[in-house]
Amino acid sequence: MLRVHEKIRAAFDRIPEGIPDPWIVGRGINDVPILVLTISAKPERASDWNDNGLYQVAEELQHELTKVEGVGQAFIDAGSPSEIRVEPDPEKLTLHDVTLEQLICKVQSANRAFLAGAFRENGKAVPVVVGQTLQGGPDIGFLLITTPDGRPVYVKDVAKTVVGYAEQNHRAWTMTRDSSGKLDRRPTVSLAIAKRKGENAVNVAANALKRLELVMGSLAPASLDVEVTRDYGATANEKANELLFHLALATGSIVLLIVVTIGWLCGLSREQSGWRQRHGVVDRHVCTSRLSGRHQRQRA
Repeated sequence: MLRVHEKIRAAFDRIPEGIPDPWIVGRGINDVPILVLTISAKPERASDWNDNGLYQVAEELQHELTKVEGVGQAFIDAGSPSEIRVEPDPEKLTLHDVTLEQLICKVQSANRAFLAGAFRENGKAVPVVVGQTLQGGPDIGFLLITTPDGRPVYVKDVAKTVVGYAEQNHRAWTMTRDSSGKLDRRPTVSLAIAKRKGENAVNVAANALKRLELVMGSLAPASLDVEVTRDYGATANEKANELLFHLALATGSIVLLIVVTIGWLCGLSREQSGWRQRHGVVDRHVCTSRLSGRHQRQRA
């Protein structure tokens, strides 16, 4: 991170004027998704689903799977989230003497709420929220803007409110071959889930999949396919089992080699002892021990 900051700061003079400073965020192994779910419509029901509908289902699954113990960051890739878009009309802004900055500030300040505290009631903590958030197009349209001469102007008088879904920066599809051999292309959305630091990826992925099976009927309709396209927990478990197998195999081979080698040496030693006894050959150390025994008896 330090080196990246140094390189960026060394090139600050090349950043065009008006461009904000780069935002550098450190990433680690726990930010890598261990589980990826791909959500797409079934071929016979592809016309019933679009990117926005798939995104809403992915959001519901995201909220449910983040409740699993050990699950960390979760994010959705592709799809179109729902949004309320305010499209100003330059001619009407000029006609009513309202600036674009006034319109932006009014909408942003009206759509603001924050937690101010909590109070206890009947043994429970009740949160206190200050402000409010805009719920739909009519709420935005009736926001009041005050002009410099004091005339009241509504947002609907200078801008158009569109309730829909966000413009797509990128899209994803799943392709399958139909009965005629042609490629059938359907929109898809991916839900990626990472684990927390210190958690076991195998257990977290297994618990998340169990939770997915419990909520499939209520959150994901039968017209959708939810496919596990990445399961790092199963992969890690398979590699760990393979490593243990090879370790046990190597240990067993070494033990077998030691047993065979020691047994062969013992057999060779016994064969040499028998040959010496048959041919009257006496070991030197045996003769030495016998001579030393005789000298001791003579001295006695």
